[in-house]
Amino acid sequence: MKFVQKIKDVFKMFLKDQIQEKSQDQLNYKNKKANPILIIRSDGYSYEQFDPMLHDINKYFDEILELLKVKNKHGKDVKIKLSLEATNPDTIKAFAIRTNKELGEYEIRMSAGLSYHIWLTSRFVMADYEYFTWANNCQVIDEELKSKNIKEILADSTYHLLTYYILLHELSHILLGHCDFIQDRMEINSLDEFKDERELLKEEVLIRKAFEADADRQAGEYLIAIFNASLGNDGLGVKFKFPNREAVFEFYTYSVTSIFTLLQQFSLRQETIHPLPNERQSIVITAMRRYFEKYNIKDSEAIVLLSMIYMMDAAQKFGLIGSMDSLDIVNNIENMGWVAEILNQTKIKEYQHKIII
Repeated sequence: MKFVQKIKDVFKMFLKDQIQEKSQDQLNYKNKKANPILIIRSDGYSYEQFDPMLHDINKYFDEILELLKVKNKHGKDVKIKLSLEATNPDTIKAFAIRTNKELGEYEIRMSAGLSYHIWLTSRFVMADYEYFTWANNCQVIDEELKSKNIKEILADSTYHLLTYYILLHELSHILLGHCDFIQDRMEINSLDEFKDERELLKEEVLIRKAFEADADRQAGEYLIAIFNASLGNDGLGVKFKFPNREAVFEFYTYSVTSIFTLLQQFSLRQETIHPLPNERQSIVITAMRRYFEKYNIKDSEAIVLLSMIYMMDAAQKFGLIGSMDSLDIVNNIENMGWVAEILNQTKIKEYQHKIII
């Protein structure tokens, strides 16, 4: 756990001084005027306003499958389709399922209601509170975007990013063999993110939690790779440019934190088949480390450590419980150490598919 120890050392020597330099209104998350707790609701944003964006989800999914060619262990194509259920905007649903074992066919099912709530979450950027002090220093390049203000552009970018995350999370369940394992070994039909089809045994709950943490990690690695690649040669953006790389990753970290604030609101932090929302935030944000190390991204260590600070800032402002100080962050990372042991016990690698990029 060299990375965890490095984080501890950095927090001891560096983070405390950095935080003390911030103004009191940034640190006091109990002061609602200074740090508005993020409550996701539809006030001022109707489903009709969101509806035109719903049709982009299939496009995002096709883009992902274009990037990630999926083969089974025998080298044959794995067929994955997306079914978007748009009949009831109040239904919250997302899950992956194997539909045909012999033909290697899988399906991701996602409700418009979940996508709508993701869109509502992304509107945090448009609040009166200035989450990003650098926003007005962004440069809009794309002519089609010049009719929008920068807050709306950033909010839409957050929605795109979070939609990618949900799709990548469900796709990771398929790629990592989770769907095959639960059908063949646990006799469970689907990996429903919000409701199990039967009561699980204690051992089964641990396996499901490990699978969810595993899918978060893999989705986090894919998400940062896609996001970073979308920023162009200078790493600042194509359709609009961030003022600097620090702003890029502050935006990324806040956006990721917002989806787990939504999930905290859905679950009320009750015991579920998922790690806690704050633990999931840590899994996804720290997943960027593996991507940066693999591709030797410039200033990667500084970016990862800076993102740790942004994690706390975002948690304080959004009200994400369990991620609001340095001890929280270290504990969240250490608390997930059991996942690898459970995954090894399941021999899940025997079920995994191959990715050709």
